[in-house]
Order: sequence, then structure tokens, then C-alpha cells
Amino acid sequence: MEETTLSYASIMGLRTDTNITGGQYSWLGSMFYFGYLAAEYPANRLMQRLPLAKYTAVNIVIWGVILTCMAATQNWAGLMVVRTLLGVFEASITPGFALFTSQWYRKHEQGSRVGTWFSFNGFAQILGGLVAYGISKGTDAGQTSIGGWRIMFLWTGLATACFGVLLFVFMPDSPLKARWLTPRERILAIERIRVNQQGVGNRHFKWYQFKEAMKDPVVIASLGFAG
Repeated sequence: MEETTLSYASIMGLRTDTNITGGQYSWLGSMFYFGYLAAEYPANRLMQRLPLAKYTAVNIVIWGVILTCMAATQNWAGLMVVRTLLGVFEASITPGFALFTSQWYRKHEQGSRVGTWFSFNGFAQILGGLVAYGISKGTDAGQTSIGGWRIMFLWTGLATACFGVLLFVFMPDSPLKARWLTPRERILAIERIRVNQQGVGNRHFKWYQFKEAMKDPVVIASLGFAG
């Protein structure tokens, strides 16, 4: 969502108000992924060590707050710092959602579920386009006291933070902690995904599993080592 918001902001006055060049604007996209790459391993390790839902929710709230900070930036340096931090705190979001999916569904069911929640990126672009258009019209009519691109970041950041709060309150860390299920239903939910051979509560790193994964052709191919 933040990539889409940045593209909207670029035509709503961000580049003019912050006095950045085309080359500097291109670096804003790269810095996000540098932050994402740096945080990917520790974020995934923390997802195993900490309560999954709470950890993911806190990251979403912080991510949303940082996104609102884009509205306060005045120059390229500020934009670069905020974009890097956005990458750091987004590093756990997609893996976290993938883990949520694996906790509740069997392997053959996960593809369609992941596709469903991932498709909301497209929905966000559609909704974001409509919001950006409305903000731009209001700005052009002189109905706002700050730049339209700043309002765009405030809106998307606050909406993200609010979603993180809802996730913190309602999303269980695992089926065993789902408050809306009876004790028997929680056991059935775990038994249902036993076929995945993955577990839902182990928080220890196992080197033999790491070595086994490194020998898996699918893992090797995903890392780009396969010819």
C-alpha cells in the first residue's frame, strides 16, 4: 500500500514540496527494500519466539504510524529515513499473514486463502486511487490547509494503525488461543492441520530442519541456486 501511496503522492506535490529530483525519487523505492531485507531474518525469528498475532499487530501499528510520518517530511533525507523504517517494519507483515494461514488451513487449502488476502493489494490500489482523486479535488479547490500528498499519507497511515489495533484485540496467536472456539473445537482445529506436519507452538530453532530445508529442491530454486 505504501508503494501505491508514494506513487500517488509523487503526482500530488511531494516532489515539488520536498525539492527532490527524479533520481532521488527512485532511491525512495530502493530504500524501502533495503530496510525490508535487513529486517527479514530478525523479523522471522521474532515471529517464532513471540506471540504471533501480538507481534504482527504491533508491527502493523508502528508501520502505520511511520507511514503518517511521511506527511511531516520536508526533504530527501527525511524521506529516505522514513522509507527505510517502513521497510523494516513491513518485513514481518506478509510472512506473518502466511503463518496465520498455515495455522488454520491444510496445505492444499492455503493457496486460495493466500491468494484471497493478497488480492486485497489490488483492492487497496482501487480504493487508494479514489481517495487520492478526492483529496486532489479538494486541494485544487483550496479546501485544505496542507498538501494533498500529506493528507494521503495521514489517511493511509492512520487506517493501517487502526487495523493493527483491531488485529491485536481480535486475532488469536494460534487456534489453541482462539476465544470463540470451545476447548474441543481448538483440539479439532489442531488435529485438522496435523497433515501439514508443521506444528503451531514450537519456538525453538532446529538446525536439522534447517539442513533438511537447504536440501529441498524447491527451497534451492527459490533462492536462485538452481540452474
